[in-house]
Amino acid sequence: MDRGILETIYFRAPQIRRAEELLAIYEKRYAGEPFVRLYDPGNVPDLRAVQFTNFCDIGLRFDPATKRAVVVSCIDNLGKGAAGQLSKTLICASASRDGGAVVRILVKLGGTLLDAEDSRRRLAEELTTVSRQHELVVVHGGGKQMTRFLAERGLRAGSLTVYA
Repeated sequence: MDRGILETIYFRAPQIRRAEELLAIYEKRYAGEPFVRLYDPGNVPDLRAVQFTNFCDIGLRFDPATKRAVVVSCIDNLGKGAAGQLSKTLICASASRDGGAVVRILVKLGGTLLDAEDSRRRLAEELTTVSRQHELVVVHGGGKQMTRFLAERGLRAGSLTVYA
C-alpha cells in the first residue's frame, strides 16, 4: 500500500522557455538540502519512492507552448516521530552551520524500524547518503541484529557505558 502525501501544483511561468530553466531554479533553491531529490524534467515521483524515508522528491513538466508548469512532490508523512524529526533537524542544522566541514551526527535507531525489509533498505540508503558528507554515530538497542545490519553497510558498532 502506498502511503504519504503527493502534491500536484499547476502554474504558468511566462518567463521560462524550457523545462531545464525551471529545473535550474529548483536546483539553486534546494542545493545542499540532503533530503530533497530533484528528478530530470518530464519525470515525476510517486509515493513508493519516498516510503519509509525523510526524502522529498520533486519532479516537473513544462509545456513551452502554453507556459504551463506542473510540479509533483511527495513525502512519506508517517513514522515521523520525535526521534526521526530530531535526527533530521540535527543533520540539516549541522549541514547549514558548518560551511561544508565534516560533522559528527548522532542517529538514534529503535522501535520497529527494522521489521520490514523495505524499511531496512531505505534506512540503509539514507544512512549511506548522509555518511558521505558527515560522520555518523549510531545509537541503538537492537542487539546483534542491528550490529550485523550496520556492519553489512560498513558502519562499525561498538559499546558505550553511560554512568548516570
